[in-house]
Parts: sequence; structure tokens; C-alpha cells
Amino acid sequence: MRRVLVLLALAATLLTGCGSVRLETTDPAPAEPGPAERQRQALAVTAERLAEVAEHALAQADGDDAEVLAAVAADARTHLQVLGGVWRPSGRYAQELAPRGDADDVLAQLTAAAAQDRAAAADADAGAAGLLVGLSLSRQLRADQLATALGEEPLVVEPALPDALDPAPAADLVRTYDALGQAWEVVAARSQAEARADAAAQAERWRASAQDLAQLAGVADSPEDPRLVAYALDDDDLAATIDDLVADLVPCWLAQVPATSGEDRLRVVQQALAAAHDAGLDPPGADLPPLPGLAAEASG
Repeated sequence: MRRVLVLLALAATLLTGCGSVRLETTDPAPAEPGPAERQRQALAVTAERLAEVAEHALAQADGDDAEVLAAVAADARTHLQVLGGVWRPSGRYAQELAPRGDADDVLAQLTAAAAQDRAAAADADAGAAGLLVGLSLSRQLRADQLATALGEEPLVVEPALPDALDPAPAADLVRTYDALGQAWEVVAARSQAEARADAAAQAERWRASAQDLAQLAGVADSPEDPRLVAYALDDDDLAATIDDLVADLVPCWLAQVPATSGEDRLRVVQQALAAAHDAGLDPPGADLPPLPGLAAEASG
């Protein structure tokens, strides 16, 4: 009997030594997530909840809001993919109840999330700011579309100019404003009476804005001034040309995000949102253009 006990003890010692048996061990504690991971997780949770509540509201919708709710849900699923999904601890855990709500709840959540993303973008590093600004604009524009579908007023945007602009990306911005001035001058030349006066006022406004932006970028009336004597515009369809130029202002303003911070960055975002409104992206049914950091491929 003693010999058997000795052999068992020896076997246990050998197995323990080679790592085949662990006595009284526990799984290592997971690493504490850093600020970037905590922010990513919070954004992903918001995207997942938006998708679920929009899908629930869509199942009950029978009005003009159904199309917007479907777009909100699709956007949120794309955002969730870009963000890498919601992290959940391994093992058994209580499954959270899926959010419930109607279109008004979706509108409230979209508006709150857009404002939160916008505020977080103010002092984020350039990489994170791009993603946060993209999320904020996407959610705010969908909120505006949903508000309109529900018979409510969309967000009113009256942005101020930033205190300074990065000259390199500002070149396209200045040229686009200036080209809009030329387009409206052509409209004025082809118009009569009151319509001519209105078009001329529009032209003057765009030209003046181009001058203001060139001054902010520090290139006005210098050899680096990007403005041209004339622009190659499609005179056969000036309305479409003007619409395209206004839509181009959205990416032109967003190009300033990496070079700005704080209040200036918030003003840039508001300028991009105002341009999106002017481009007709806020009515129900409007498709949103690609926004920074939100392409589904970015998650790979």
C-alpha cells in the first residue's frame, strides 16, 4: 500500500512539473481596456442599440418614416461593423433585452448620439476625430430626415467660420466657393429683372465667402491664392452644376478636420453640416455620401 501511495505522489509531481496538470489555478484577469478601446466600445454599443431600436420601430412603421428608419438601421449596422462589434466577456452572461421604441425614440437617440460624437471629436486626435465626425454627421443627417418625415423641424445650423484654415486643403474649398460665384454670375446674366438681382446677390455672396476663406488660410491675393480667372463649368445645366458644387463643399470642409481642434474643429463640422443641408441631404429619401471613417472596408 505504501508503494502505491509513493508512485501516485511521484506521478502527480511529474505531471505537474511538465504542465499537464494545474492545481488550484485560475484564468488570468483580462487586461484593463485603455481609453481608445473604451471609446470604441461605447460607440459600438450605441450603434448596436440604434440598429435594434430602429429595426423594432420599422416593424411598426406604416408612414413616410419607414424609409428613413430602414436607412438608420442599415447605417447603424455598417457603423457596428466598422467599429468591430460590441465586445462581450467570454463564458456565460445575461443576455440584454433588445431595445424597444418607436420612431420618436429613434429620433431622440440619433440626436443625442450625434451631439455626443460631435463633442467628443473636438479634442480627439486626428484619426479618432475623423471617425467621430463621420458618425456625428451621419447620425445628424438621418435625424434631420426622420424629423422631417415625422412632421418636425430638423436641426437649424448657423455656423461661424473657424479662426484659421490649413492652406493646403483649403485650396479646394476656396476654389469651390469662387466657382459658385461664377456659376451664379452666369445665371444672373441669363435672367431678367428680379431673378437677375437675386442671382447677382447670390454670386456676390459666394465670391465674398471665397475671399474670407482665402484670408483665413493666409493666401488671399498672394501667389498661393488658389482662385482662377475662370472655371470650366457646365453652362448647359447650371442648376445641376451649382448642386454639384454645393455638394463638393461637404468633403472640402471635412478636409479641415485633421488640422483643427477644439472650437475651430466644431465650427468646421457645423460648416460641413450646413453644406450638407444646402446640398439637399436632409430630406427623407436622400442618400448620404461617403463620410470619413465609415466605409465598411475600414474594419478590416
